[in-house]
Amino acid sequence: MPEKEKCVFCNAEENLSTLGEHCLCAPCQRRLILSALEFAKRNTIRGTVYHAAFEALCTQLLEKTEN
Repeated sequence: MPEKEKCVFCNAEENLSTLGEHCLCAPCQRRLILSALEFAKRNTIRGTVYHAAFEALCTQLLEKTEN
């Protein structure tokens, strides 16, 4: 873990993990991953396997965070 052990987005100090050289708390990490998947889904052609995969991963992540 980097020396500065706070989330780079919200400065939380608990439930941290690293992404490269940055610390992220669990809620910020989920939001970042969901944003990346939604971006990928918007930038792929509907009907392709990539679009379907990104859509399925977004759905799974949203369902998992609701529980």
